[in-house]
Order: sequence, then structure tokens, then C-alpha cells
Amino acid sequence: MQNQAKAIQAFLLTHIPKHPGHVVTMTMEKFGVSRTTVLTHLKKLIEANQVIRTGTTKQTLYSLVGSARQQFSFSLKKPLDEFTVFSETIAPVLRKLVNPMALNILEYCITEIVNNAKDHSKGSKVSISIVVQKKDICIAISDDGVGVFQNLQEAFHFDCLQEALFELTKGKLTSNPGAHSGEGLFFTARACDSFALTANGLCYFRENTENDWTFSKASKKIGSQIELTLERKTTRVLKDLFIAYQDPEGDLSFAKTDVTIKLAHLYGERLISRSQAQRVARNLEKFTHVALDFSHVDAIGQGFVDQLFRVFQNQYPHIHIYYINANPDVEFMIKRTVRVK
Repeated sequence: MQNQAKAIQAFLLTHIPKHPGHVVTMTMEKFGVSRTTVLTHLKKLIEANQVIRTGTTKQTLYSLVGSARQQFSFSLKKPLDEFTVFSETIAPVLRKLVNPMALNILEYCITEIVNNAKDHSKGSKVSISIVVQKKDICIAISDDGVGVFQNLQEAFHFDCLQEALFELTKGKLTSNPGAHSGEGLFFTARACDSFALTANGLCYFRENTENDWTFSKASKKIGSQIELTLERKTTRVLKDLFIAYQDPEGDLSFAKTDVTIKLAHLYGERLISRSQAQRVARNLEKFTHVALDFSHVDAIGQGFVDQLFRVFQNQYPHIHIYYINANPDVEFMIKRTVRVK
């Protein structure tokens, strides 16, 4: 028990610099412990003068003693321009802290998130926190609205909140197509070193430096919170990200996507039915290239495979569908069922 306590506290001290707003959920997932247990260890680190806790219940951030933090709040009850927010308030701070490539990435991400909060959250304010560590910078943006997954569930009549999350990760999903393309959160989730979106009791986390992700339950709070972490002297180039999802033979628009199949496990069930495959394929006709990512998927059924790789492909022959990160059992079932292009 004592060894676990030391391991938990060491994990917290290691991951707070990059994940000041997401570290509690990460620790719960890593050690299989309750939120109360993690908060107890954080309290001990605070009392030992190693960690600082700031913010409100809605947006609690943890940082190591000695790190710098600034917070800004903007009303959504009156007209708000996201580019004015960035250029007049956020950019003057960031220019002193990050290199030009990081500034370019953060400008894109912050303006997209603030715009989404303004147009979709139905909240009264949006808050932006900047936490500066030695190597990294973390931006946490929160609103007090309905929460992104509930908003999408209501707009599209999804069966559950997790289905809304799954559809959001594919890209080109928006409840306001007249004003939005549905690209913003898709690229924001991939632009920085890590990305965490928490809303309506769910948390979706991407570790882009390791090309990995996690999905977990989270404590229910009002609104949505997004946490971005990026090296202050990053070598990432935002243009390269957009190019990676363009169709080189088309008009260079957003034409490729990758679908995280594991997120289709809405209730932990095996992926065996055609109806499950239809859920995976929903809205994929909007793309010309679709990568089906089978990471962390142990097995799939014949009906599921046939629906995706034969039936759907025959309906949309212009789409190039292919699979990645399949284990031997999954790959065997795919090859056994259909001839994949």
C-alpha cells in the first residue's frame, strides 16, 4: 500500500507539468483508484509544498511549485471575436513564451475552441488558462455551457453521449453546418503534443507524441474543458497536419480521416454485428480515404467485417477504405471475409 502511494505521487509529479487539468483522470486510469484517492495524494503534495492547486471546481489546475500561470475570462453574453481575444490578450503573453511554430499552432487551436464555445456552448463565459513549465506550455479552455457531447447528442439524436464522442472524432461533424465545417476539433485534437476534452462525464485524451489515446469516465461538471499541451520550442508544423488529411488528387480539402474502432464499443460489447458496422460507417461517405484503426480491438465478427469492407465499399466505390494497427486475429478475420483493396 505504501509502495502504491509513492508510485501515485511520483506519477502525479511527473505528469502534472504536461497535464495540469487532466492529471486526476489520468491517475485514476493508470492505477485503477477512485477520484477521492487521487485527490488525497494531491492534497499531501500540496501540503508538502510541491504542488499548487488553482482555479475553481469547474476548472481546477495543478502545477508544480515554481511554474507560472495566468488566467483570462471572456463573456459570451455579448459579441465576442475569437481573433480579437487571441491577438489582443493571448498572443502578447505567448510571444514571450513559445517559438513561432508553437504560436501558430496555438493560435489555430485557441481561436477554434473559443469560436466553438461562442457558437455552440450556450454558456455565459469562456475561460483561458496558461500554465508555463520549463519545457512545455499548457492551455486550458473551459466554458459553462451544456457540454459538447450533450449538444451533439441533442442535435443529431444519438443514442448516448459516447456515440456523440465517437462521431466527433471522425471529423466533419457540426450542429451548425451553415457556419462550421466540422473540422476545428478534429485538427485541434491532433495539432498539439496532447489533447484532452472533458464534458458531460466523459473524457477523450490523445497523446499525439505517441500516437495513442484513451477514453474514460470523468466527474460530471458544467460545460466543456479542453486541455492542450505543446513543447514551447516545438518542431511541429501546422501545415503538415492539414496536408496529411488532404486528398492529393483532389482539391486539397479535408478528405481523409482515421476512425478509432475501439470507440465503437459503446457498451463494452464485441464488434460482431452489421448494425455496429453501420454505426462505424456513419458519415464516412464525406471522405475519400478512410483508415480504420483497430488499436486495442481484440476480435471482430464476420458480419461486422462484411458490412464495412464489402457492403459499404460497394455503396461508395470511390472511397479508399483500409485498416491499420490490427492484431493477428482481427487481420485474419478481415482477410478471411473479404478481399481488401
